[in-house]
Formats: sequence, structure tokens, C-alpha cells
Amino acid sequence: MAMFKYSPAITCPCIVTLECFALQRDERRRAHNDTPPGAVMDSGDFDPRDGCLASIAYERLLFDITIRMDLFREDSLAEALDASSPADVVQSQRLLSSFRSFLSRGSAESISILLSSSKAKSQAPHMTGPGPSFQDTTEPFVGAGGPAGTVGTWVGRDGQSRLTKESQDALLFLKDRVLAPKRLQYLLRVVDGVLNAPRQPASFYRNLWSTHSRCIFSDADPAQTRIARLLTGIKHIDQESQRFESAGRISLIFLAHDIEVVKDQDMILAPGQTRQNLAVLSIAQQLRVDCNEIKNKWRRGRNYIKLLERCGPAALLELGTGVNWYWEKALTKEDVDVFVEFFEAKLPHLSSRVKDLNEAAGKMFVDGMLAYGWTLESLFGTDSRLRQALALHCPGLFRTPPRPFQDHRADIDDRNLDSAAAAEAKFEERSMSPDQAYRRLRDELDQDHSPHFNLATFNSTYMEPIVARLMTENLAKNLVDPRAYPAVARIEQRCLRILADLYHMPRHAAAEVVGVSTVGSSEAIMLAVLALRERWAGNSTAWPGDDQTGKVRPNIIITSAAHVCWAKAGRYFGVDVVSVPCSDGRFVLDPARAVDLVDEGTIGTTYTGEYEDVAEVNRLLIERGLDIPIHVDAASGGFVAPFLEPELEWDFRLQQVVSINVSGHKYGLVYPGVGWALWRSAAHLPRDLVFRLSYLGRTQESYTLNFSRGSSHVLAQYYQFVRLGRAGYRRVLEGIGRVAARLAGHLRALGFLVLSRAPGCGGGVPIVAFRLDRTWAPRFDEYALSAELEKRGWLVPAYAMADGAQHVTLLRVVCRVDFTPQLCDRFADELRAALARLLAVVPGRHTIGVVDGT
Repeated sequence: MAMFKYSPAITCPCIVTLECFALQRDERRRAHNDTPPGAVMDSGDFDPRDGCLASIAYERLLFDITIRMDLFREDSLAEALDASSPADVVQSQRLLSSFRSFLSRGSAESISILLSSSKAKSQAPHMTGPGPSFQDTTEPFVGAGGPAGTVGTWVGRDGQSRLTKESQDALLFLKDRVLAPKRLQYLLRVVDGVLNAPRQPASFYRNLWSTHSRCIFSDADPAQTRIARLLTGIKHIDQESQRFESAGRISLIFLAHDIEVVKDQDMILAPGQTRQNLAVLSIAQQLRVDCNEIKNKWRRGRNYIKLLERCGPAALLELGTGVNWYWEKALTKEDVDVFVEFFEAKLPHLSSRVKDLNEAAGKMFVDGMLAYGWTLESLFGTDSRLRQALALHCPGLFRTPPRPFQDHRADIDDRNLDSAAAAEAKFEERSMSPDQAYRRLRDELDQDHSPHFNLATFNSTYMEPIVARLMTENLAKNLVDPRAYPAVARIEQRCLRILADLYHMPRHAAAEVVGVSTVGSSEAIMLAVLALRERWAGNSTAWPGDDQTGKVRPNIIITSAAHVCWAKAGRYFGVDVVSVPCSDGRFVLDPARAVDLVDEGTIGTTYTGEYEDVAEVNRLLIERGLDIPIHVDAASGGFVAPFLEPELEWDFRLQQVVSINVSGHKYGLVYPGVGWALWRSAAHLPRDLVFRLSYLGRTQESYTLNFSRGSSHVLAQYYQFVRLGRAGYRRVLEGIGRVAARLAGHLRALGFLVLSRAPGCGGGVPIVAFRLDRTWAPRFDEYALSAELEKRGWLVPAYAMADGAQHVTLLRVVCRVDFTPQLCDRFADELRAALARLLAVVPGRHTIGVVDGT
């Protein structure tokens, strides 16, 4: 438990310390004719003032014990010792019983006296080594009241803590996370490093990569390869300098980026070899160094990469000095998550500072890549974790499409291929190189908005990089060819069974799940409407759909706010669409009004958007004896309600619900596009819609509108299922809900009317709908604000409500997994600036509220 970085030459420095003290004690006893050697000492024998070695050993051990007493409330000091049991003390059986004897009779007051009078001399000869001294280890937790080298401020004579307020907040916050004592102390050390780090301006790092004196490359050989220069840069991480330690951290991230770029190249793998290992081996061979050295440095940088992704590049500059060992070797990925949670929740002033510095730090990252010898294309032209993190936290780097890709060494004919004439919709007469084709598309695509700032779409815009690799590796696999790709077919069926369990499909039907993957919810809805129509037609003599007088046509009842695909399905398949209007105070379907519209031609009803009362419609249908099936359009809510409101009944638990569709590419957390359609049982999917065919060497059934389909998105969906599980989906959605609540607070502070309810409280999916206060009209409206935000790179749709509430105009923000608290705060700042711009253009006055960053 002791926070000590052991020297290779000294396995257990605390044992050395204690044993040396024991020898001193025995010599003293023999000189005074005291008890014989090896006798157990009583509490009076333990005096930390007897020597520097004993002082250090005592202070380390007692510090560990007082932490346990404060955090875990052991009943006695002896029990605290037993609970902590540092390995180096336990192994010293000669002294352990004496420690227990002393602590069992000691009190908080007596220990505080010992601590306050003890001197921790870090220059002790037996304590030298690469790790931090005991003073370095304990000083962060003791506050700022005592003399240098003392730990008297940790516990006072009254036995009470003497921690700074921020350190106390850290203790309480981390205690609630039920961390192991060792992990707790590591995190406390990191927190203190952040709290005590000097706050340097961006200019402090501006010349980090220069070649003049006191900069990282001042002594570097300019002829070195990039990787060799990287290793030179990484060496600076062990220097006690904030500038150079930051450079070392960034260099580790650059090395990881280089490995990732090499890993994504075409390569031939030997049996049992991974792309990761081959990339590391390739770089090690370039340098002629041991492969394990490169792999070790790559592993050292993983927590820095995670911090970069969560908080942005400026966070790497704010860590302070003396904490690198903890980040690189002691902390786990889960510890990093806890630290970031504490950083954002308890240190808002530092979190805000990091957000403000991210743009400048991002530019410094780009300067570093150029200094190391990368081209900008190696950053902007890839989809690496580094690029994704910078795009998320430093959007200014990507707002103006970068133009580093034009190859000025190309011949005149190649440049002509990049002319405006090449954009015409015709085949080129000549071919071009892969790089030229890529650059042309990349340059044009860079004119698109960043998906991270598209707040209009429900579609997932972030997945873990490893999923993108999985999808790429399986692009060639056709989902409809189970003979060639049986594993893909099995995985699709597993996904359907998982969804059947999630939506409470009856047990007798769950064994043979009736469902299919689709390219999205629109296709799933088309299939559901066809199934409803055919099932109705089988029980009716009034169809097929000719316009004979007196004949009844099938109809489906929807809310006027339903997705356009329902109107398409009605027109394509000859089904009348009956729309229930919204009202000013109700933007969802009214169950009673919907049931009142039911007639003999009604084949079903649907629900979409904000949660609607499916259970009430189900009850009214049964109460009135109407056997009308319900299809639930759970495109977005199907991956929200089961995790945030599992008690809400809307799925197959309701008798009249016969089919459900859900989008995997919305809150299923998969890139577009994949959807799912499930039926209650085979009886609700008419056999006329199921085609049996023998096409690819095996007889199979098909009931999709498409035939050939890629398998990548189905595999990505299964990855998310097994990667996250119920707990993971719940945690992700709760986090998105917190960001939605944060945004709602910003909007109210700015004077907007927020119409959405909080997710998890019957409010539906985590979107935030809001409108201008009517006192702002007629100076400008929601459409003008939407246009102003678009000029700033943010897509926020403005739209009028559906029939019955057309006079209500809204703005809507869809909160997704990549809409982080930092991005939320940035959007609030941009929104405030957009309002100020509109108010400056349009005469008049209106007070803009202050954005609350808490």
C-alpha cells in the first residue's frame, strides 16, 4: 500500500529501513544492558526521532494507517494496520508484532504528536532510487500549514484532519467510488499534482518543438528518423520540468499514433500474429531497437491517450510534474475515468481552463507533428484516435478544410485532373493514382459539416476505433450468404434473441425469434406495414384495394408528428393513413382520440418520438373489445426506455403489441445504417411475405425489401451488445441524460423556454427541444437563430410542429454519446454569441442570461 517506486536494487526499501532501525535498537539495548536481542519492543521503544531511517519508515506506515482510519473507519489503529498490511512490513515478521503492540495502545493524539515531531529526510542514503521520496509521496495530502519536510498538518493534536478543502473534497469523492486503498492513494497523488501545477499560459508551450536552447530538439540530431527523434522526446518525460514533461507525454501519444497508422496499412499477417504486434515490430526494426522497448512505450501512453480523448489536449499540459509514473504504470483505465469524473465535477475552474486552452494546445499538437517529420496528411487524412480527439475538442482546426494534400510535384496532366472540369458527371478518360483520387474526395468531403457538430441527427457519430477496424475487415461479407459466412448468420440471430429478451417477447415465441435486420427503421416499418396489411386482408373480404363502392380500405392510425416513412408506406402499399393532430399543450398522440378513430379497416397504430402512452391505448382497445394490433415504432426509444425506465410497459408485455422496430444506428450506438424488426410470433408475419429461395447453394428464407447487404453493421451492433451489456448501455444513456440536463440549464439561463422533460422521467429520448421567449419576437425567430448557428459550424434544426400545433416553432438538439459536457458548454457559448450577434443586427434590447458552467 505504501506509495513508493521501488529501485531494482532494493526490493523492499521499507524492510531495509525497519531492519536497520532494529539493529540500531539492539545495539542501544546491549549498550545499556537492556532486554536481549530479538525481544519484542513495547510502545515506548518506537520513537521516530531515533534516526532518519526509522522516521521515514514510521511516517510511511502511520500515514497509510491514518488514511485507512479516516476513509474506512476501522475501529482501532491495530485493525487499520491489519487491513492495510503493506507487503514490505508483513514480510518483516521481526517487527510486525511490535508495530501491532504499539498501535493497539496508541491513540490518534499520540500518533499526531509523533507525526508532528518527525522529520522525513528524503536524502536518506538507503532511500535513493528512481521513485519519489517519502516526502514527495506524503506532502500532497498534508496541506500547506507545517514546516517543510513535516507531515504534522495531516492530523492535528485533536485527531482531526488538516487537509486543504480541495484535498478533502477529493478524499470524499474518491471514497464514494469504493476504491482499493492503493488505487485511492495513487489517485490522490495525481489530484494533488493537478492542484499544485503552475498555471502556464499558452505562450509557455508555444516554442516547445523549436531547436533553440531550452527546447526539446535543441540537442537532437536533425538527421534522425522520426521514430528516433520520438524516443529522444520521450526521454524528456522524466525531467522535473513542466514544459519537458508535457513534451514527453505528447511524444508518447505521437508514437501511439504512428503505430496506429502503420497498423492500418495493408499487411500480410503470419499465423497467430496481430496487426498491433506487426506494427510495433516494423517500427522496432526501423530503429534497430528491441521490440519490447517500443511496446512498453506504447503501453505507457495509453492513459494519456484516454485523458486526451476525454478532456482534450490541454489536459496533458495541466497535470503538473511528478505524476507521470502514476499515469503510465500505476493507474488503470477505470482510474482515469474516475479522475476525469472528479476533474469535471469538483474542479470546474480547471475544467473551464482546459476547455479554453484546448484550441491553442491542439495547434501545438499539429506543430509537434510537423517538427517530428509527419505531414499534415498523416493527421488530417486519417481517422486515427488522435484526429478524432482533436476534432472533438479543437473544432477550429477542422472548420476550414485543410489543404495540405495538393501534390505540387505532380505533372501537368495530373493537375488537370483536379480541375473544375473533372467534377462533371461523366467517366474520366484517364485513370489517376489512388492518392489523387483520395485527395479529390477528401478535399470535397472536408467541406461538409463535422458530424460532431451536427446536433440535428439521431444517428450515431462515434464508435470506438476498434469497431471501425472490425467493420472494415468484414466489408466484403454478404449478410445473405450463410453458406459462405455462417458465423455472420449466427451473430445476426444472436442479436435478434438479445432484442427479443430486451423487449419481453413471450417465452413460447422467444425460442424461435421472428425478426430480421434491416438497413434502418424505415425498411423495418415498411415490412411491419406489409405484415399488418396482409394479416388484415386475410381476415377481410373488403380488399384488395380496388375502389369498389362500399368497400373498406385498410387504414393505419398515427400521430401527425410521425416520421415521413409512414406516409410513404401508406402510399406505396395502398393503406390509408389516419393522422391524429397534435395540440398546443400535447405534442404526442392522445390515446382516447386514437381509439375513437378505429374502424373495421384499421390495421394498426404507431408511436414515435416522445414516449406515448402505449399501455393506455392497449387498455382502451381491450376494454372496448377491439382486436386491433399495435406496432411500436421504437426507432429511438427502443434503446433508451429498457435501460432508463425498465418498468415502463410499451413492448411485448402488452397484449395488442404485435411488432416492434428499432434503429441500431441511433441509441443502439452503431454507425448508420442498421435497424431491426421483430414480430410477436410467426402468426403475425404472414407466410405470403416470406420467400424461400435457393440462390447461393442453400435454401433460405427472405422477408426483407433488400437482398444483398453488408454484414459490418450487424457485427458492430453485436460488438456493442457484448462490449457494453445492460450496465454499459445504462451508464452511457445516463451520461447522455446528464448532458441533456446540463444543456437545458444553459438554455434556461439564456432565457429560452425548454419544452423537453428529463430522460428517465417519462421524458422520452435525450433530446432538448426549446423555443425563443415570445418577448424576443418579432425581432428574429428560431429560423434566424438556426441560420446564425450554422454560420458558426453548428447544425441545429428549426421547425414548426405537426398539424394541430403548426404555430409552435422549435429548435432541437439531439444529445448523443459524443456530445460531451465540454462540447455542451462550448455550444452554449456559441449560442450566446449567436444571440448577441442577432441582437446587434436587429435594434432593440433584451437581456441575455449568463451561462452557468456548473
